[in-house]
Amino acid sequence: LDGSAMKNLFNDVDYLGAPTSVLRGIGGQGDISYRNRTAMLDAIHYEPHDGESSEDQYFIRNLKKMNEKAGRDVYRIATKELTREFAGMDYFTERRGPPMVISGTLPKIDYDVRNLLLEVCPEIKVLFPSLHSPGCFGARPNANVCAEHICALNPPKGSTKYSC
Repeated sequence: LDGSAMKNLFNDVDYLGAPTSVLRGIGGQGDISYRNRTAMLDAIHYEPHDGESSEDQYFIRNLKKMNEKAGRDVYRIATKELTREFAGMDYFTERRGPPMVISGTLPKIDYDVRNLLLEVCPEIKVLFPSLHSPGCFGARPNANVCAEHICALNPPKGSTKYSC
């Protein structure tokens, strides 16, 4: 979580989630999301959840319905671009910097992007010590390759102490 990015992202939005292809990318998915409490309560009062749809899509659809009923954008739903800035690894470049939120094991991330991410955000190794090795991810990780890259499992050359 990159706190320096928070102010710009949350100033003008009531719902912001990680990128998704649902609803043309508007709003984002709810696994990791920012939601304005008042807007969410308004959505619940407007039309209770039917229990069928996912809760993130329920909120986005209700916010859109309430905007249509009002004839203007009272509730601010994140654009596709904003969801990418919030949590889209496909949007990450050295110039732009990483997204505010990085989640999951990133199994499809390009090796060069992975290295750039570790260079820009070295603290992420604390959460994902094997992030720099694609052999550690997916349904069938390569345990030997993965172990070679976890600094806690490999002492520095000439030392018997394990440290990162």
